[in-house]
Amino acid sequence: MKLQTPKKSYGSFLFDILIGVIVLALVVGLAIVIGQRLKPQDLSNWGGWLNTFVAGLALVGSVCAIVMQARQGESSSWNIALARLGQVYDLAQSNERLARVMAESPDLIHSSQTTDPDDVVFTPQETIWLGSLFLAFEQIYVATNSLRPESRRVWRLYLRNQLNKPTIRAAFVRDSTNAKDYHHDFWRFVRGSQSKGEPRYIDSAIHSRFFDMQDNRQSSGAVRDARTLVAKKVTREDIDFWMTLYSDPEVKRQMYAPPLESNTAFWDYLVGKGKAFTVWENERRIAGFTLSNVSQFIGTFGVAIRKDIRGKRYGHGVMTVLESEAARIGYKTLRADVYCDNYSCIGLLHKSGYRKFIWLEKNL
Repeated sequence: MKLQTPKKSYGSFLFDILIGVIVLALVVGLAIVIGQRLKPQDLSNWGGWLNTFVAGLALVGSVCAIVMQARQGESSSWNIALARLGQVYDLAQSNERLARVMAESPDLIHSSQTTDPDDVVFTPQETIWLGSLFLAFEQIYVATNSLRPESRRVWRLYLRNQLNKPTIRAAFVRDSTNAKDYHHDFWRFVRGSQSKGEPRYIDSAIHSRFFDMQDNRQSSGAVRDARTLVAKKVTREDIDFWMTLYSDPEVKRQMYAPPLESNTAFWDYLVGKGKAFTVWENERRIAGFTLSNVSQFIGTFGVAIRKDIRGKRYGHGVMTVLESEAARIGYKTLRADVYCDNYSCIGLLHKSGYRKFIWLEKNL
């Protein structure tokens, strides 16, 4: 699918012509003012003055052309976003099911038609495609800021329609509930702005009832950890506990092996990881996690829970304090590197709202 920048309206052409006439009038007026101030002896240099005038006119014209070009959306960020969306659409044509999804007609966001997010099941390849589609939508939305108001309105209406195709909307709601890395302006566009004093959202691309359906199901079906857990910055007194955590064969298999030959070497390892925290329940240490910088606002984390309490529903509580600490530090996005056979961790992250991506690697 080849996508083009929307054509400008007739009114926008008139506006550009008016701006051009005003600029030309200013330049001519300035030339007249300068000409009136010329002395007789300066007239012998009329050729130089004419060249200067032409050069100035060309410079003004170039500046206007650049401004008008940028206002029409011909910026690098817009072209990149448009090309990425086109590539994602092209990929869907090789998958019969995704091609049918893309051909769905959007329904009204206030209609009674509802597709339960949990009923939408895709293969891993299709899930990756949907993740790429949602990121492309986000990138398109951000890039529309370089467009003229009319083009911006057209493209945001287009995104609204795409997001409200029943299958795409259900997948997006499931994927984006508590999502950690959507651009805040795009998220506000999708879910809307929260009304003052009211627990509801308005002006949304996707009606909030679809998110409320997901939120209510999670709150009623998920077991919430009512224990009081506290994260404290790791100290030397915690080293023995951390050594025990990382000596567990299952933790060693699923996480990068730290140096366990001495407390000093292990302490240096923890300090080098970035920020390490011990999770306490009352007076008992139950888990530990580390937070490291990927960039200024993106962090990656590793978490380990004591062997004797695994499977006893401490995971949600540990993730809650981990995310609270990450937010306090200033992270906007959290990422986790997880092996594909670490099913318990993947399940916990999925329930906590994390999206799954994939890559391949091999050791040489």
